[in-house]
Amino acid sequence: MEDKETIALIEIGGSHDECLLTQLHALYSAKKRIVFIATQDLLDRNPWFDGYIDETFVIEKTEIEKRFLAAKKIKRILKKENVSKAILNTAHGNVVRNLCLLSLFSKIEFIGIMHSIAKLKGSLTQSIIGLKIKKYFLLSEFLRAKAKKSTRLNTSYFYPVRFYFEKMELPIKEKKRIVVIGGVENRRKDLSGFVKMIANISIAVDFVFLGKSDPESDEVIAFKAELQNKGLESKVQLFDHFVSNDFFTETVMSCDAILPLVHPNTPSAQEYFNNQISGAMTVAFGFKKPLLIHKAYSHIEEMKIASLYYTEESFCTIIEQDNKMIEREKTMQESSELKVETQEKRYLNFLEN
Repeated sequence: MEDKETIALIEIGGSHDECLLTQLHALYSAKKRIVFIATQDLLDRNPWFDGYIDETFVIEKTEIEKRFLAAKKIKRILKKENVSKAILNTAHGNVVRNLCLLSLFSKIEFIGIMHSIAKLKGSLTQSIIGLKIKKYFLLSEFLRAKAKKSTRLNTSYFYPVRFYFEKMELPIKEKKRIVVIGGVENRRKDLSGFVKMIANISIAVDFVFLGKSDPESDEVIAFKAELQNKGLESKVQLFDHFVSNDFFTETVMSCDAILPLVHPNTPSAQEYFNNQISGAMTVAFGFKKPLLIHKAYSHIEEMKIASLYYTEESFCTIIEQDNKMIEREKTMQESSELKVETQEKRYLNFLEN
């Protein structure tokens, strides 16, 4: 019987969990032997990964802090496990740089996922990583097209649309629910614009910031004060802790739409739809929930299938309409492009070519 090809999937950065299940399922379906290298925190957060993995190796935080120690350990694992391809779920940072340097003359092929194309613009660390990694995935067709203009690297893209869903009975909503992925943070969200937009909504709506909003943070304190001054605190739900996966899933599954809160001419626009894609897009595509997107981004073709576009003046009207959100959700559910099978096939094709 022919031996299975061994693929290593590596994530030691402590984030980007949402990109892993699509890859694990694709590799498992292709009958690959999967070696998973990660931190213990990530493994604890995602116990459902176990069913896909043949061998798991933990990289300790103390090893990551010493950088070369973690890189040397990973290199030993790759050699010992006879890995043919190593996929770096977050293909940047000092440990990845050191691993690439140590593996420069190894026959193991390295493939990376690049979460921000800003890394292609003059980053010395990324240039060193690029000596070993010649193939990159991006998480957006739009960003891949932008990257191709500035690099000769071999690139593809996929949407990590497979999420873990437990069978659960969703509670009956008493009012409309709009989810904002993540906590309160000015750099990633236009908070002042948000307050202005929701001030005149006439129907009952819950806006849920689905992430940790540190109650001691100056921007969280200021945001709460602004909501209180305008009598809007009852419309907005915040959490002072990281929410569980079950709660996250239940909340997104029962929401009416997802709001990235990325607006032009604000710090959020420097972060998203320019150098990287918002995680809200990935969640919306995976859960088949409409995106509420500022009209300034209506030129991004791939988001049109999911998006309802607004301006600050038209936001209330969009929120108060039920039929458009329902129609958009149905379109997304019927889309072949947003099916997990489509994305996993694209992922595997790039790995094998």
